[in-house]
Amino acid sequence: MPLPVQKDLPERTLLLVDDEPSISVGRARILRREGYTLLFAANPAEALELLARHPVGVVISDFRMPGMDGVQFLDKVRGLYPQSVRMILSGYADVEMITGAINRGAVFRFLHKPWDDRELLEAVRDAFERFELEVVAIAP
Repeated sequence: MPLPVQKDLPERTLLLVDDEPSISVGRARILRREGYTLLFAANPAEALELLARHPVGVVISDFRMPGMDGVQFLDKVRGLYPQSVRMILSGYADVEMITGAINRGAVFRFLHKPWDDRELLEAVRDAFERFELEVVAIAP
């Protein structure tokens, strides 16, 4: 009996969006060890440019950013790249706004700053598994 053919999965590319460089450096230190391809953006506009040029499976955005908050940004990402898995990482957030974003599918998970390294790694692994299941499910 032949085994099912494993579909080629995309590279595990993760986009980190935060206007504080020290936060991005801290997350990169943890995530780079896992073999992810990391992209960095300091604001939503820069992040949207990167998304247009690179196939990104998971997006982690800060909540408080200049010009557009993280929920607004991830709502926009959801509309443009619905397969991407989107997460918020923040020390401040309007619980009602985050709950609404999760309920309507704009945000997969909310993580608190300061983050726990194991929790962050587990959340990113879960997000990529979800992304890959979605990619395989719609592949021809």
